[in-house]
Amino acid sequence: MLQEQIDGWLGPHGWLCVGATTMSELDIAEGQLIALFLLDGAAGADDCAAQVQAIRALNGPASGTPILLAGVDGTVPSGVSALLPVPLVRDSALATLEHWVGPLADHGFRDLANPYYRLMRLGGRTTADGLLSSFADQLRDALAWLDAPAPASPLPHQIAGLAGMVGFQSLSEHWRAIDIGDSADPEATRALTEAVIANIEDRISTS
Repeated sequence: MLQEQIDGWLGPHGWLCVGATTMSELDIAEGQLIALFLLDGAAGADDCAAQVQAIRALNGPASGTPILLAGVDGTVPSGVSALLPVPLVRDSALATLEHWVGPLADHGFRDLANPYYRLMRLGGRTTADGLLSSFADQLRDALAWLDAPAPASPLPHQIAGLAGMVGFQSLSEHWRAIDIGDSADPEATRALTEAVIANIEDRISTS
Protein backbone atom coordinates (compact mmCIF):
# COMPACT_ATOMS: atom_id res chain seq x y z
CA MET A 1 0.00 0.00 0.00
CA LEU A 2 2.73 2.48 1.00
CA GLN A 3 4.87 1.55 -2.02
CA GLU A 4 1.94 2.03 -4.37
CA GLN A 5 1.09 5.44 -2.91
CA ILE A 6 4.64 6.75 -3.15
CA ASP A 7 5.10 5.39 -6.67
CA GLY A 8 1.86 7.03 -7.74
CA TRP A 9 2.77 10.39 -6.22
CA LEU A 10 6.44 10.62 -7.19
CA GLY A 11 6.43 8.75 -10.51
CA PRO A 12 4.92 11.71 -12.42
CA HIS A 13 7.83 13.83 -11.16
CA GLY A 14 10.36 11.44 -12.69
CA TRP A 15 11.33 9.58 -9.50
CA LEU A 16 12.46 5.97 -9.38
CA CYS A 17 11.13 4.36 -6.21
CA VAL A 18 12.64 1.03 -5.21
CA GLY A 19 11.01 -1.16 -2.58
CA ALA A 20 12.85 -3.60 -0.31
CA THR A 21 12.38 -5.40 2.99
CA THR A 22 16.06 -5.15 4.02
CA MET A 23 18.94 -2.81 3.18
CA SER A 24 20.95 -5.68 1.68
CA GLU A 25 18.34 -6.08 -1.06
CA LEU A 26 19.06 -2.55 -2.34
CA ASP A 27 22.73 -3.26 -3.16
CA ILE A 28 23.74 0.41 -2.79
CA ALA A 29 27.09 1.18 -4.38
CA GLU A 30 29.71 3.17 -2.47
CA GLY A 31 29.44 6.79 -3.56
CA GLN A 32 25.85 6.37 -4.78
CA LEU A 33 23.62 9.33 -3.96
CA ILE A 34 20.19 8.40 -2.62
CA ALA A 35 17.62 11.18 -2.28
CA LEU A 36 15.47 9.64 0.46
CA PHE A 37 14.76 6.54 2.50
CA LEU A 38 11.13 5.99 3.50
CA LEU A 39 10.52 3.33 6.14
CA ASP A 40 7.17 1.71 6.74
CA GLY A 41 6.43 1.81 10.46
CA ALA A 42 4.13 -1.18 10.03
CA ALA A 43 7.29 -3.31 10.09
CA GLY A 44 7.61 -2.53 13.80
CA ALA A 45 9.85 -0.27 15.86
CA ASP A 46 12.66 -2.84 16.26
CA ASP A 47 12.86 -3.57 12.55
CA CYS A 48 12.80 0.14 11.68
CA ALA A 49 15.55 0.82 14.21
CA ALA A 50 17.70 -1.89 12.61
CA GLN A 51 17.14 -0.41 9.15
CA VAL A 52 18.05 3.09 10.38
CA GLN A 53 21.28 1.74 11.86
CA ALA A 54 22.07 -0.03 8.58
CA ILE A 55 21.50 3.18 6.59
CA ARG A 56 23.66 5.30 8.89
CA ALA A 57 26.43 2.68 8.64
CA LEU A 58 26.60 2.88 4.84
CA ASN A 59 29.74 4.20 3.20
CA GLY A 60 29.73 7.48 1.31
CA PRO A 61 26.91 10.00 0.92
CA ALA A 62 24.13 7.43 1.32
CA SER A 63 24.74 7.39 5.09
CA GLY A 64 23.58 11.01 5.31
CA THR A 65 20.37 10.45 3.39
CA PRO A 66 17.21 11.79 5.05
CA ILE A 67 15.10 9.02 6.58
CA LEU A 68 11.34 9.46 6.85
CA LEU A 69 9.26 7.06 8.88
CA ALA A 70 5.63 6.49 7.94
CA GLY A 71 4.00 5.78 11.27
CA VAL A 72 5.46 3.68 14.05
CA ASP A 73 4.09 1.69 16.96
CA GLY A 74 6.59 2.35 19.72
CA THR A 75 9.68 4.49 20.18
CA VAL A 76 10.87 6.48 17.19
CA PRO A 77 14.37 5.21 16.31
CA SER A 78 17.27 7.60 16.71
CA GLY A 79 18.48 8.83 13.34
CA VAL A 80 15.04 9.30 11.77
CA SER A 81 14.76 12.71 10.12
CA ALA A 82 10.98 13.10 10.30
CA LEU A 83 7.73 11.24 10.79
CA LEU A 84 4.91 10.93 8.28
CA PRO A 85 1.51 10.41 9.93
CA VAL A 86 -0.50 7.50 8.59
CA PRO A 87 -2.71 7.16 6.71
CA LEU A 88 -0.73 9.36 4.35
CA VAL A 89 -2.38 12.51 3.02
CA ARG A 90 -0.96 13.37 -0.40
CA ASP A 91 -0.39 17.12 -0.09
CA SER A 92 1.07 17.08 3.41
CA ALA A 93 3.20 14.01 2.69
CA LEU A 94 4.68 15.57 -0.46
CA ALA A 95 5.30 18.82 1.41
CA THR A 96 7.29 16.89 4.02
CA LEU A 97 9.26 15.13 1.29
CA GLU A 98 10.09 18.45 -0.38
CA HIS A 99 11.23 19.83 2.97
CA TRP A 100 14.00 17.21 2.95
CA VAL A 101 14.77 16.70 -0.75
CA GLY A 102 13.91 20.01 -2.41
CA PRO A 103 11.62 20.56 -5.41
CA LEU A 104 10.37 17.17 -6.51
CA ALA A 105 10.67 17.84 -10.24
CA ASP A 106 14.03 19.65 -10.06
CA HIS A 107 16.42 16.71 -10.12
CA GLY A 108 19.40 18.94 -10.86
CA PHE A 109 18.89 20.50 -7.44
CA ARG A 110 19.84 17.21 -5.77
CA ASP A 111 23.57 17.55 -6.31
CA LEU A 112 26.06 17.51 -3.45
CA ALA A 113 27.86 20.38 -5.17
CA ASN A 114 24.78 22.46 -4.31
CA PRO A 115 25.40 23.90 -0.81
CA TYR A 116 21.68 24.41 -0.21
CA TYR A 117 20.92 20.76 -0.94
CA ARG A 118 23.77 19.55 1.28
CA LEU A 119 22.37 21.52 4.22
CA MET A 120 18.82 20.42 3.45
CA ARG A 121 19.87 16.77 3.66
CA LEU A 122 21.24 17.42 7.13
CA GLY A 123 18.41 19.35 8.70
CA GLY A 124 15.61 20.04 6.25
CA ARG A 125 14.63 23.24 4.48
CA THR A 126 14.03 25.34 7.61
CA THR A 127 17.49 24.57 8.98
CA ALA A 128 19.10 25.16 5.58
CA ASP A 129 17.32 28.50 5.21
CA GLY A 130 18.39 29.60 8.69
CA LEU A 131 22.03 28.62 8.26
CA LEU A 132 22.36 30.21 4.85
CA SER A 133 20.55 33.36 5.97
CA SER A 134 23.00 33.71 8.85
CA PHE A 135 25.91 33.10 6.49
CA ALA A 136 24.59 35.80 4.13
CA ASP A 137 24.53 38.26 7.05
CA GLN A 138 28.18 37.46 7.77
CA LEU A 139 29.01 37.99 4.10
CA ARG A 140 27.42 41.43 4.27
CA ASP A 141 29.68 42.21 7.24
CA ALA A 142 32.60 41.01 5.13
CA LEU A 143 31.65 43.39 2.33
CA ALA A 144 31.59 46.26 4.83
CA TRP A 145 35.04 45.18 6.01
CA LEU A 146 36.32 45.34 2.43
CA ASP A 147 35.28 49.01 2.35
CA ALA A 148 37.43 49.76 5.42
CA PRO A 149 39.74 46.82 6.23
CA ALA A 150 40.71 46.63 9.87
CA PRO A 151 44.23 45.34 10.50
CA ALA A 152 44.62 41.94 12.16
CA SER A 153 40.90 41.22 11.79
CA PRO A 154 39.87 37.55 12.07
CA LEU A 155 36.97 38.14 9.67
CA PRO A 156 38.66 37.06 6.39
CA HIS A 157 39.84 33.85 8.05
CA GLN A 158 36.37 33.19 9.46
CA ILE A 159 34.64 33.82 6.12
CA ALA A 160 37.10 31.57 4.30
CA GLY A 161 36.45 28.76 6.76
CA LEU A 162 32.67 29.16 6.81
CA ALA A 163 32.45 29.37 3.03
CA GLY A 164 34.41 26.14 2.72
CA MET A 165 32.28 24.37 5.32
CA VAL A 166 29.02 25.41 3.69
CA GLY A 167 30.24 24.44 0.24
CA PHE A 168 31.18 27.68 -1.51
CA GLN A 169 34.72 26.59 -2.36
CA SER A 170 35.62 29.37 -4.78
CA LEU A 171 34.45 32.00 -2.31
CA SER A 172 36.50 30.29 0.40
CA GLU A 173 39.63 30.46 -1.77
CA HIS A 174 39.11 34.17 -2.49
CA TRP A 175 38.78 35.04 1.18
CA ARG A 176 41.70 32.83 2.14
CA ALA A 177 43.86 34.78 -0.30
CA ILE A 178 42.82 37.99 1.42
CA ASP A 179 43.44 36.42 4.83
CA ILE A 180 47.05 35.56 4.00
CA GLY A 181 47.68 38.78 2.07
CA ASP A 182 47.89 37.07 -1.29
CA SER A 183 44.90 38.61 -3.08
CA ALA A 184 45.66 40.58 -6.21
CA ASP A 185 42.03 41.47 -6.91
CA PRO A 186 39.85 42.27 -3.86
CA GLU A 187 37.14 43.55 -6.21
CA ALA A 188 36.79 40.07 -7.67
CA THR A 189 36.23 38.82 -4.12
CA ARG A 190 33.62 41.53 -3.63
CA ALA A 191 31.80 40.57 -6.82
CA LEU A 192 31.79 36.88 -5.94
CA THR A 193 30.60 37.62 -2.40
CA GLU A 194 27.74 39.73 -3.73
CA ALA A 195 26.83 36.96 -6.18
CA VAL A 196 26.72 34.35 -3.40
CA ILE A 197 24.51 36.61 -1.27
CA ALA A 198 22.14 37.06 -4.22
CA ASN A 199 22.10 33.29 -4.81
CA ILE A 200 21.27 32.62 -1.17
CA GLU A 201 18.50 35.23 -1.17
CA ASP A 202 17.03 33.71 -4.33
CA ARG A 203 17.12 30.19 -2.90
CA ILE A 204 15.46 31.22 0.34
CA SER A 205 12.77 33.32 -1.37
CA THR A 206 11.75 30.41 -3.61
CA SER A 207 11.99 27.63 -1.01
